Amino acid sequence: MSASGQAHAKQPIGIAAFDTLRAEDEMWLHECFVPPADFDLMARDCSIIVFGEAGAGKTALRQELIRRSSHNGKPTRLIVDWRPMPLEAGVAADLSAVRAQIAQIFDLCAWELLNRLARDPDGWVAVPASARATLVWFVQRFLQGDLKTRVGGLLEGNTAAGQAILQWMMANHINDVLSPSASPDYIAAELVKALQPIGLDGVWIVADNLEPWIEAEPTRLTDGLKSFLSTLPLFERAKFAYKLFLPQHLEAVLATATGIQRKRLDCYYLRWRASDLQSLVERRLALATGNAQFTLARLCEASAPPPESKASDRQDHKKPPAKKKVGLLEWLEIVGGSNPREWLDQVRPLAQYYLANRLTKPIDEKTWREIRQKRPPRFYLDESNRRIVVGGRQISLEKVPGKAFDMLTFLSRRGNRVVTKAELYYLAYRGLEKVPRTTYDKDYAAPKEYEGLIDTNLWRLRQAIEPDPSEPVLLVTVKGHGVQLNVRW
Repeated sequence: MSASGQAHAKQPIGIAAFDTLRAEDEMWLHECFVPPADFDLMARDCSIIVFGEAGAGKTALRQELIRRSSHNGKPTRLIVDWRPMPLEAGVAADLSAVRAQIAQIFDLCAWELLNRLARDPDGWVAVPASARATLVWFVQRFLQGDLKTRVGGLLEGNTAAGQAILQWMMANHINDVLSPSASPDYIAAELVKALQPIGLDGVWIVADNLEPWIEAEPTRLTDGLKSFLSTLPLFERAKFAYKLFLPQHLEAVLATATGIQRKRLDCYYLRWRASDLQSLVERRLALATGNAQFTLARLCEASAPPPESKASDRQDHKKPPAKKKVGLLEWLEIVGGSNPREWLDQVRPLAQYYLANRLTKPIDEKTWREIRQKRPPRFYLDESNRRIVVGGRQISLEKVPGKAFDMLTFLSRRGNRVVTKAELYYLAYRGLEKVPRTTYDKDYAAPKEYEGLIDTNLWRLRQAIEPDPSEPVLLVTVKGHGVQLNVRW
């Protein structure tokens, strides 16, 4: 096929390529996945922890690791989704808590094994009697709750062959394969051995999307995780691996866990290069348009770097230096940082505009600047921890003086409401309860006495938080009225 034929071989999926930005909802994700540098190491049958900020691509990485461990569409490992739960009130982070976590994991293994057999019964007849006995024993021993009630739901909607296997497993009582006091690592080893005849070369325990529980019960969840990660025998058995995808800020909390210190789990950090993120964006653009050769430059003319000035221009000292314009790629690097979601979030309105208007030429620079004004980067201010995040980058407080931070906090609390300079001066800068209305008030100051002060602090804030301080999109002046913090919810 010719290059032009290849460029148009794919059926375009339109704006869906930038719609939800939730990896779990994107069935086509593998077509535009860009592997991180350590992908092959992560894919081994060993336990790992991948740390990354929200939007860094942890879920996408998880899905691709699982997909590439499959053969002809069938997983070659027993994939078990595990959601570690916070410790209950009053429960200590000791061995008893670890036992409860192991019981939960083995229950999930038994349930996923039943699902696998119900969906894919082929080959069960050829499984040796000893392996069958081990699998039945494992299900009957570790599946929590009433066996018939839980298996009953699986009997509906599956093939007759799958139903027959499940009914046989419920009907046959198997004596203990291991002693009731057998340690979890020995149980895991027996399970792995028994899974091989049904085409599964190990078990992956996968934990992801822990942010909601961490926000709700941060200490109880992290205490339980740390205790679990310090139980070394859990990570000693080959082909029973843990793949944990955790928020970046847990790294410091879990760093002293014995399993991490003694290298029983390999730790990785999702940090993307700008070139990888550009490739990721352009692969989505190719899916959206159906054109494999579609690039950022074809989307928007502002993507191209500005032409170099001529030597004669540089030597002409009479001309003031031209103000450097931030192009689209530089904008994405500033706003998105190393966060894939923020890069995609900034490209989405451009892709939407391009597709909706059925353009054949790149979006002009003027239109792009209008679009970014309407859709500024996400702004987040954490007052208690004095933390500012714009898009995918955290703002250094060294660039934000204390009084300027107070002004920003005041603006943030008011959402998108326009605030006057008088309100910024009296209520935010000075911390008064109200704005003086007359010259007879002892706190009154004439506007000329404080407007320069407020303007200076606004300038400092823009230098710190704006991707392009020369053209603000976050801290916007509303002429004749005041200042607005342009927050996008």
